[in-house]
Amino acid sequence: MRPQLILALAATLLVACEGAPSTQMTIEIARASFCAHAPALRAAIAGQPQAGVNTATALAADASLYERAGEEETAASLDRIAAAMGVPVPMIRAFLDRGVDRAERASIASQLMALPGATKVTYASQEANYQLFLQMFEGQRSITENVRPKDIPASLDLVVTDASTVAALVKDVEAIKGVRGAIPAGPIDGGLMTQLNVLIERECPGLLGSLGPLPGA
Repeated sequence: MRPQLILALAATLLVACEGAPSTQMTIEIARASFCAHAPALRAAIAGQPQAGVNTATALAADASLYERAGEEETAASLDRIAAAMGVPVPMIRAFLDRGVDRAERASIASQLMALPGATKVTYASQEANYQLFLQMFEGQRSITENVRPKDIPASLDLVVTDASTVAALVKDVEAIKGVRGAIPAGPIDGGLMTQLNVLIERECPGLLGSLGPLPGA
């Protein structure tokens, strides 16, 4: 069995482990797990799911590992891909006021985690949300040409257990000081394969070229 796959099998155990492996080790395991799952994730997005691969479990495990390693933006990207793929991840996106500092952000995150059914909060910077904005409106230059990263707010994404509570929780989120607005985080419009490929290119150098085109693509 390839070393990458052995590390991927260990990933789920590390998510629940009470011990604290080094940050570098956790990052390496997170990358190995994601890179092992990447071909199946690309196939699932293309409508060609592979037998024996649970996409929801794979994405959740990889996101948790990246979060443990302190790679919050990568974890958030995986959560968003999961949401766009129809994996049941009820989420609320809380856009932050301009000028919110690290301490204030931590306070807002704590308040979000205190809400009923909250399971995880991840941070997305202005740059990360700007890139997501460009992906959502790819090819629509009239919308994107005058928008810059500073125009897009950073956000905290709240994952909850029950999708039926999201609408009510949005009001609670908007009442938190430092939050300029909140929305249910529905599926991302378009560019999903592009988003995944960008992550693969960054986290798994050389892998994308070796995968080649998907069957039927």
